[in-house]
Amino acid sequence: MGPRCPILSSALLPPLLLWLLFCAVLGSGVATYLLRASAEATESIYTRAEAVAAMAEHTLLRTFEAVQGVHDLLQLRQSLLETDEAPGAYAIQSHVARLAAGGRFGITRVSTTDRDGRVVWATEPGAVGALVGDRDHIRTHLAGTAAGVVVSPTMPIGPDGRWGIQVSRPVRDGWGAVVGVGVVSL
Repeated sequence: MGPRCPILSSALLPPLLLWLLFCAVLGSGVATYLLRASAEATESIYTRAEAVAAMAEHTLLRTFEAVQGVHDLLQLRQSLLETDEAPGAYAIQSHVARLAAGGRFGITRVSTTDRDGRVVWATEPGAVGALVGDRDHIRTHLAGTAAGVVVSPTMPIGPDGRWGIQVSRPVRDGWGAVVGVGVVSL
């Protein structure tokens, strides 16, 4: 047998084994704590993400309900104009203009075109008379290829460089023919 290592003498061996056991217990305790903390943090992140998604869904639904309501008002405005009820049409225009001016539900502008795609009424000053029938979300209604709501891709929507979307729907006369397009900018 060779010479014995003085470090592993019988006097040092029990404290060394005790120290190794302590390090192993401490290491496993730290690992368990970090695992639990990581799981709790992950769960917290998922919980917050679900809450934000639910809030975004609610906001989006409310916004599109408001947009649908504005389109219904634009259709009612058209019906009132056809029956020579100008005061009622003016009241609707005033209400929609206040809605857009206040930015309620994210609505920034509202307009109506004629059959040729020319703006005949708008909440934006100076927009009346502008030809917008070449835009896809308007042209599709005038061509009769879309009967319901069309949402445009994001695009610049104002002179200040802000981006948004345009939600359009056909405006029909009393016989169901398309006489223009209502556009709500978000």
